[in-house]
Amino acid sequence: MAARTKDIVARLIAAFPQTAMRDQTEGIYNARLGDLDSEAASRAVDELITTSTTFPTIAEIRNLVAEEVLRLPTPEQAYASIMDRKGEVHDLARRVADLHGGFFNLRTSENPSITRAQFLKTYAELRAEEIRKANLSQLRVAA
Repeated sequence: MAARTKDIVARLIAAFPQTAMRDQTEGIYNARLGDLDSEAASRAVDELITTSTTFPTIAEIRNLVAEEVLRLPTPEQAYASIMDRKGEVHDLARRVADLHGGFFNLRTSENPSITRAQFLKTYAELRAEEIRKANLSQLRVAA
């Protein structure tokens, strides 16, 4: 077990003194976060300490790390990149655009609010799936 992971978990536990810890909690967090890049995990924990009102789950921590590693735009950013004809479009946004008939159909829709909502929903679902897959494979330092 990396000493750095133990420090991160100890900091997390100390930041939420109102949460009763079970005997196994610290060990489970150490085991499930130990395969992450320690710097990315530390940044995720710092963010959660600052923004969470309850003790973060392992999945919340891993998801923040995955979001940093994958650099996936938010759904709103992805949609804006498609509407802006000059900027870069992330591959996932391009895939979702293709599912919805391509850039032209999205940009010239007769019902832009419905088209936007459908794009955002589809993109959010696929983005969540990419993060889940990354949590199961790419984020591991050693398999």
